[in-house]
Amino acid sequence: MKRWSPFVLLALIVALVPGAAMAQKHEQELDRFAFGIGIGLVDLSDSVLDNSTETYVAASFRIMLGDKDKKRDHQSVVAYVEPEISYWEADNRIPVGTSTVGVSQSDLMVGLNIIGVVPFNKVDYFLGAGLSIHSFDSGTDLSGVDLGEDETFGVNIQTGLDVHITDNFDVFGLLRLDLVEDVQEEQAKIVLGLRFNFG
Repeated sequence: MKRWSPFVLLALIVALVPGAAMAQKHEQELDRFAFGIGIGLVDLSDSVLDNSTETYVAASFRIMLGDKDKKRDHQSVVAYVEPEISYWEADNRIPVGTSTVGVSQSDLMVGLNIIGVVPFNKVDYFLGAGLSIHSFDSGTDLSGVDLGEDETFGVNIQTGLDVHITDNFDVFGLLRLDLVEDVQEEQAKIVLGLRFNFG
């Protein structure tokens, strides 16, 4: 599968923002908490499993910072702290002589993000950045030796849109780039999910 650029997808999302800005203001208060779950794709072109694109699952919990009585309007940016957890795994078969050897890799990530949300009537635009710990399980090498697990630090930048279906329920799209120390130089991700707002 050809490698896709997160910057092209970012440009598409940014193109949708002017339409959201035309939405009328209303006085609904913002919810203090939000729980999100999502599924998407992670591009592993920079990994040992070159040119692999795998399924990615994630969950997050947003907590508003500051004034809990903020109103939904397009005059302010609302800040959230966002703990998260995610997982992906990949399996490949590599030909060796007349047989093949299985090579696997997985990443369990726990992180903490700071998210800035620009709330509108129908759609919210958000962007953020964060730190994370990645627990890689590298499976076996070509000689059959278990490569074990490795923990390393990562950083991310992300952007996306929340589309309001009801007052407490959103559908979101997320573009994200993780830069991970040592093991995995770059993970580009695209995620679709559901977000439940309350509090």
